[in-house]
Amino acid sequence: MINLFTNILFRINSVNIFERGIGAPLFATMNYLMFFIYCITLIPYRKLITGRIYQVILSVVVFPAIGGYFQTKYYGLILVWPMTALVCLVGYILIEREDMNRDTVTQLLTRFQLERRMKFMISRHQPFSIIMIDLDKFKSINDNFGHKEGDEALQLISNLLEKSIKQTDQAFRYAGDEFVILVDSADQKAPRHIANRLMINLQRMNQHSKKPYQLSFSLGSSYFNGDSDESIYHLLAEADKAMYQNKNEK
Repeated sequence: MINLFTNILFRINSVNIFERGIGAPLFATMNYLMFFIYCITLIPYRKLITGRIYQVILSVVVFPAIGGYFQTKYYGLILVWPMTALVCLVGYILIEREDMNRDTVTQLLTRFQLERRMKFMISRHQPFSIIMIDLDKFKSINDNFGHKEGDEALQLISNLLEKSIKQTDQAFRYAGDEFVILVDSADQKAPRHIANRLMINLQRMNQHSKKPYQLSFSLGSSYFNGDSDESIYHLLAEADKAMYQNKNEK
């Protein structure tokens, strides 16, 4: 709109030829500034993003930036938006594949994604904890109210897990009525804090639920300190053992 009155970005001369104005470099600088801010906003989520997904997110900056450079340097080229469209298409395909890795009932990530994430963190010697959760008397819900009601119970628990954890943590459906929370923290007390939060939220959910049953679960945790190449299966077995100790105590 400003260009209509000032020709600061471009003008059409008397022989109908497009000419760039003195403000064209400023406009390009503003676009590059937006790309730079975009990169800054990704930093807090770096630990959550691995492999090709992260590469695509970075290319959202790199490819349009390269296209913008040649578009600015050589008159007549239109590269910024085609580059952006290409990156968005690839990103869409990868995100669709990511959705295929989610459990169809709970929409949580699957066991495969859990093991992949644990291996990645162990390879980087990054401390973390896992909390294994198993529903109590889940079979009785299926037997007495049907499998549809059982699926709804699983969905209630999955929603509870996601609402009770931080953005940097992740919840997974491990198998059947078992779930795992991956706690991205070096604090060994973090699982205890999450467990307390889970119990408080579970009590509130049962109080407000109109279901003909009360949900409960048992849990156990294990910790990786980042100093060794410990097997993920050892960590899972340790958490599983602690979980069944909790169940037996009940």
